[in-house]
Amino acid sequence: MIIYFAGMQPYPYFTPIARNVLSSYILPSKRILERKANGDIDKLMIDSGAFTFFAEAGFTTKRLKTSKTPNIDDYIHEYCRYLVTHRKLIDYYIELDIDKVVGWDKVLELRHVFDTYNLAPIYVWHPTLPIPFEDFCKKYDYFGVGTSTKSAEILTRMLETAQKHKSKIHIFGFTRANDLLKMAKYKSLESVDSTSWCGSKYGRLFGGIHNMTKSWQGAYSKDLNHRKINKLNIIKWKQFEMRLNSIQQGS
Repeated sequence: MIIYFAGMQPYPYFTPIARNVLSSYILPSKRILERKANGDIDKLMIDSGAFTFFAEAGFTTKRLKTSKTPNIDDYIHEYCRYLVTHRKLIDYYIELDIDKVVGWDKVLELRHVFDTYNLAPIYVWHPTLPIPFEDFCKKYDYFGVGTSTKSAEILTRMLETAQKHKSKIHIFGFTRANDLLKMAKYKSLESVDSTSWCGSKYGRLFGGIHNMTKSWQGAYSKDLNHRKINKLNIIKWKQFEMRLNSIQQGS
């Protein structure tokens, strides 16, 4: 099982400790690619950044009738060209899972673009899709579960279903430690990612079992050495990753 450290673009100097990184295509990632080329990163996953793209354009589902849709067709071709260019450095890359914004038919159209570039992205299941979760398990060996699914109980049932079909799952934005300790017994849990390592953002130190909020005045207090806090959090998360793998291998 792998924990991917997301949101690391501003902190490339931490990659030799983190080793596994999720980076967004829409945000500057040149330094992350350089780190991967230098051997500082073991696994690099690239997120399409589609939701960031729509948000920056001021486009949301609530404004669907009044906003002009950004040119997602140009965007996906640019994304695919980027993936092709850096294919040797990128281990996994995510589709544009934006059915809530553009509709399922458009998502299928976007998936076809990946095919034209001979790319095989990680597809993402959301509860809003017209495809049952079990069908996803039957079709894909490794796929993602969107951030809209946060219930540990529901995720556990998903892992059970995926394991039955010998499929593996990446859970986006999920590193609730106590839940992961319970879920680690499923070999179908291939990977997760989160920005929770970033103590300078959330004002937290990771204790190895759960996040413990310390009694400081906020994440951006001038009295804190955020670089040391972030480094310590990453080390603790890597230790926790080893613990999760020990559970998974023993199950």
